[in-house]
Amino acid sequence: MAGKHIARRLAALGTMGLGVVLTLMLASCGGGSQSMSISQGSGFFSLSAAQVAMVTQCTQSQDPALPSSSGSNVAPLVVDAGPCAYYPSNNSVGPINAAQDVIYTTVTICPPGLAPPSGSCQTIDHIQVDTGSVGLRILASAMNSSVLQTLPTVSLNGQPINDCYAYADGWTWGVLRTADVYVGGYDATTKVSQGDRAPGISVDIIGDPASGPISTAAQSTCSGGSPSENSVETFGANGILGVMPAQYENGLYYTCTASGGCPVVTIPQSQEANNPVYSLASMDDNGIVVALPGLETLTPPGPQKYVIGTLTFGVTTGGVNGATHFFATDLSSGIPAVQSEIQSESPPQASSAASQPVNAIFDTGTSFLSIYGTGMPYTQDSYQWLIPPSPVTVNLLLQGPIPNAGRNTSGPLVQQYQDMVSVTSEQTLSTQYPYPTYWAFDDLAADSSTPQDIWGAPFFFGKTMYVVYQGSFPQGNPPFYAY
Repeated sequence: MAGKHIARRLAALGTMGLGVVLTLMLASCGGGSQSMSISQGSGFFSLSAAQVAMVTQCTQSQDPALPSSSGSNVAPLVVDAGPCAYYPSNNSVGPINAAQDVIYTTVTICPPGLAPPSGSCQTIDHIQVDTGSVGLRILASAMNSSVLQTLPTVSLNGQPINDCYAYADGWTWGVLRTADVYVGGYDATTKVSQGDRAPGISVDIIGDPASGPISTAAQSTCSGGSPSENSVETFGANGILGVMPAQYENGLYYTCTASGGCPVVTIPQSQEANNPVYSLASMDDNGIVVALPGLETLTPPGPQKYVIGTLTFGVTTGGVNGATHFFATDLSSGIPAVQSEIQSESPPQASSAASQPVNAIFDTGTSFLSIYGTGMPYTQDSYQWLIPPSPVTVNLLLQGPIPNAGRNTSGPLVQQYQDMVSVTSEQTLSTQYPYPTYWAFDDLAADSSTPQDIWGAPFFFGKTMYVVYQGSFPQGNPPFYAY
């Protein structure tokens, strides 16, 4: 199961839950009064001015102004309020469904052989960056339909190839189409990515109308009982860029006919929705670098309304400069796991599990920290947000094989590193930094009900994280993580 896991801070909406229906009565953006009511059962609640402002962001300036990239292999990262589909447009009804701590970038998609600024290309913002999955996936509803139709389908016996992909929080169903994808080289004036190119790769278009009807058997196999995420509102982004240190997707593929049959098919690895970084020009295809500022270094320090960072394609062959933590990773299980262990907590918490090393992943696609065995109280809902009475510092021991060929008699050499994370009650954050104004938190965490840790997006603030795929490095042979 891949890494994406976006959680919504429901407590931030107070007594409102998933069944909320918004009825909007909004004047034009140019001025005038704005009012809004929310119906839930027989009760009515008033939205704050901030919530009204959130709904109208997409008709004004929903994003912060992203800077131009410093190089053709550099793309902007942003943690903000998310794609416009989260918000009802004027005079419409729909959910407020945004989530915190989702790391987005921007890509440009073109038919094979064309390049921006061709009108047949489309730049798509709010593409989630996920170090826990493989492949580029775009929501069909986020694409211009005329551009979508110019992208050739990947077919077998005249039938489009449908791609099923399972994430930690749901499943997607799409059609593979061939495209030239441009990443990096973002121009703030034209708002187009026109740097590095991944030529002729398969892109999974989620919810593509070219898909045949999904059979009951295929849907059951694909979903595994989890919810579908075939819309921007449920997926949490306009698309996702899976950049785990693995080249091939290894998904499930089907051809579906009008009669309702969806047999499983096998396709060449080259046609899968593979990691597009491996298709970039030499020197930019050996990994990525995710760099986000520390929230405490910003003004004012602490949770932020938005944060801007960089995603660099390619890791210098001169070495991973400035990194002090190195973790080789084994992909045999399908997930690039290291190990982590709680050493102590300040103030001390009642222990709910004996301190022990558990498998852990560094996952930009998870929008919170998921920690096992903290002993902190947590909310009694599906998210299990940690809610300690006061902020807690969790001191960690992280360990993994040193990324080189050196071995001792018992196996790979293992190095241990100390680190720490902070945890503040989700309920406290919701009160002090009210939804929907703040989107970047480095201390939002949930209880892991199983013995594993996920060091999600909050862990990446204040770090330069290297995800190294291939090549020769002074630190050893990849794949490895370093920061």
